[in-house]
Amino acid sequence: METHGAGDKRKRDAVSWLRQTFYVAGSGSVPKAEVYAAYLSHCYEYLQEPLSRAVFGRHVVHTGGLF
Repeated sequence: METHGAGDKRKRDAVSWLRQTFYVAGSGSVPKAEVYAAYLSHCYEYLQEPLSRAVFGRHVVHTGGLF
């Protein structure tokens, strides 16, 4: 089981990755499933434990993320 601080760091890292990887445009969209798949690929490439799909989505929306 992870500590509260470790979970917070994973959430901050996820939002940081999202902001570095995607941007808000005047039109168009990217399906949430594709964003999460790209996030998983990033985590696996850098040997990081990913957030679950639900936690990732909730946290991104809660922090004013891109979707």
